[in-house]
Amino acid sequence: MLLFSLAYCLFCSFMWRLRGGAWATLLHVYMGTTFTRLVSSFLISLPLAWYMSNWWIVPGITFGLWLGLVLAGYGPFMGMGSHAFPPAKTWISFFPRLLGLQPQSVAWDFAGMWFCGVLLYSWVIFMSIAVSMNWFALCLIPASGLAFAGVYYLASLVPDEKLPVIPGFTAKEHEVFGELGAGLWTGVLLISCTML
Repeated sequence: MLLFSLAYCLFCSFMWRLRGGAWATLLHVYMGTTFTRLVSSFLISLPLAWYMSNWWIVPGITFGLWLGLVLAGYGPFMGMGSHAFPPAKTWISFFPRLLGLQPQSVAWDFAGMWFCGVLLYSWVIFMSIAVSMNWFALCLIPASGLAFAGVYYLASLVPDEKLPVIPGFTAKEHEVFGELGAGLWTGVLLISCTML
């Protein structure tokens, strides 16, 4: 179980980075944003379904992650206070604005990423509660947002020039390494949800 969990989390990290642009830059596969999200979410669900011998989780995880990615649109907050250009406008900005935060500050971006993380992972968490009736999993909803924002924040603490480059896969941008961390977190969360 432990070896599978570690391997699965690394796989999710790889897939999350592919979803974040490496399908095109590493594999030269061009699918468009919506289809890329769907394919990546589907591929993330397969190893877990195989390990658990439960193929019913495939549509739930696939749809849940895809829907979360469509709703969340967290690109405007990934910079964690460091934005080369003003971020695109997003409906999610209402949340950090509600908290009275300064736009494009670290706090603004962290709050936006927290809200995006909650949106992104809620469907999968609700699905697991429906199957397991373990209401304790509701605690994972705010925690999922905190971890999602946290990995991007931690990545932003490393100066971009010190980040390693894997041609076609990574770049000297902390957002890219935030994606790798978000993929790891996705794996941890999915394992936690499906094995409750």
